[in-house]
Amino acid sequence: MGAWGTGIWDNDDAGDWAGDLRDSDDPTAFAMQAFAAISLAMREDAYVDADVAGAAIAAAAWLASGVGGPPLDEVLDMPPAGPVTATQATAALAAVSLATGTSSEWRELWDEAGTTDEARAPVDEVVRALRVVTGA
Repeated sequence: MGAWGTGIWDNDDAGDWAGDLRDSDDPTAFAMQAFAAISLAMREDAYVDADVAGAAIAAAAWLASGVGGPPLDEVLDMPPAGPVTATQATAALAAVSLATGTSSEWRELWDEAGTTDEARAPVDEVVRALRVVTGA
């Protein structure tokens, strides 16, 4: 049975991404790959599947943990991101926008469940932390 909850880390896609992050030699580059993957999905299909969206949101949350964003879930056993540049934060913000937009399965699933606002709340915390880095 898969995990599915409104917290950023409460789903299998984010958990899988976090596991791969722990195994990565370059966590920041790995996070940037998640942002590139969602941009590519949107360019190719004009639609973002839930697994790609979940990974991008998790990557943004990990990045935001390094700049005062929501703390990482203790279960993840991951250190927060190191110094975050404006370029990295901008890429994360763009990815989150795509992940939560109207052409996203992530959004469709939460809309169908009637809990979009609840699922969006922790994502909004991530966005606020990353905006500080970009000055937006």
